[in-house]
Amino acid sequence: MGNKKNKKEIEYMQKNETLTKKEKEKNLILVLISIILASITEFIFVNSGNTFSISREITLFGIFIFIGLHFTIGFKKLYTIIVENRFKISGVMIIISSLLGFFQNHVELKDWILDTESILSLWWNIKFYGLVLVSYELFSLITDNNKVYSIIGTIVIVFSGAIQWNFTKIDSLIFGQLIIVLLDKLLKEDKKIVKIILAIGIFASIVAYCFTFEGYAIAFGYVFLALIIWVLIKNKELLKNKKTLIIIVSTLVTSTICAVIAKVVSQIHYNDTMIDEGRGIQYLFTYLYNIVLPFKDLSINSLYGSFISIFPLPMLFALYYMYKNDDNVEFLLPITIVSILETVFCMSGLPEIVNKISLFSNVSISRCIVAVNLANVYILFYTLKHIDKKIFSITSAIRIAVVLMIVVGFISYPEKIATRMYLNLFMIEICLLSFLYSIFHDKNYKNVLLFFLCLITLIGGITVNPIIFI
Repeated sequence: MGNKKNKKEIEYMQKNETLTKKEKEKNLILVLISIILASITEFIFVNSGNTFSISREITLFGIFIFIGLHFTIGFKKLYTIIVENRFKISGVMIIISSLLGFFQNHVELKDWILDTESILSLWWNIKFYGLVLVSYELFSLITDNNKVYSIIGTIVIVFSGAIQWNFTKIDSLIFGQLIIVLLDKLLKEDKKIVKIILAIGIFASIVAYCFTFEGYAIAFGYVFLALIIWVLIKNKELLKNKKTLIIIVSTLVTSTICAVIAKVVSQIHYNDTMIDEGRGIQYLFTYLYNIVLPFKDLSINSLYGSFISIFPLPMLFALYYMYKNDDNVEFLLPITIVSILETVFCMSGLPEIVNKISLFSNVSISRCIVAVNLANVYILFYTLKHIDKKIFSITSAIRIAVVLMIVVGFISYPEKIATRMYLNLFMIEICLLSFLYSIFHDKNYKNVLLFFLCLITLIGGITVNPIIFI
């Protein structure tokens, strides 16, 4: 028996060694191929009139390596490695990207360290990877640690038109998501010292949140308030512990009061612009423009960039689902109420007294639109993970898609994209996404939906700031 076991162990070890050798060979070949492809691409750039750039060459090499790893390691294994080592990888990428940005952008040391407008500057990288990490953590919370949904949700947020066109203004999204993540961890933490550290983190995040871009801070604030309510309800059993309850209440109240006082004393106010003086449902569909904005100058592209949310379907789906069922209400109810409130503000406005009390008088329609779509993105991914019931038949899904196509067909568009070609593109986009979402109970359709959410977001996102061409 002992000899048989030893033979099996030896065979197993030999097999693993063989696999390791094969993986090393594959990775070596990948490195050589990436060097060749990066050199060829750089040669094309130079021949096109660009000057030779070592930093661009390294960037291209990194991109080809990353693409190649999908095939040598495999999609699932690669992203498992990335997720499990996300903090280490982010730290390394911040250092590498910042060094590349310093040589690539030819900026002064002061600007490289402090500026967030220069792509790949130190703070630009810290902000970018901070957003990636905190978005992933929040989607992990929303989807119960589902890696696939969390990765795609992070892509939909980070590479959206809203972020890529307004990168200097989205600090509130980072701090807001961070508050939710830290609050959930605080509720679940047992160690007193860790609780105190988390409470300090929440306090600092709330204070910092109040000094972010005003339009987004207020509009996003209501979405995050809905998520705070959800986290507290979800962890209501943990709130029975008096010490935890005291820490939570004192942290939230104290930090909010301090933040408001600091904001009033500082008298910092951000000037904002609006898409249009009028209101209407057409502005809530601007997320459909994302795919063409990098290639079409509408003079105010930054105000049209948004999240691919399939608005208004997730919001309406949540209402219909709560009417038919009595589960998942703790998440769907508060965020749907906020989504409806902000939709009304965008479409017809709120009474003046409500605007003043709610601070919506300081929010332009263009910023609130983004918040509505953000709320719908959160609803979308929550429902994909937590609701498996068949809500709509294929026939009903087709009807929903047709209705939304008609709506998109009759709303007004900016003059430069008010052509039949763009109209057809937007109608195809809404038809495809709404149909797939309406029947997401089928796993195959759900996977296709995730693929197109990712693809459409990346087409309209990574092309906004094509850093390898700098």
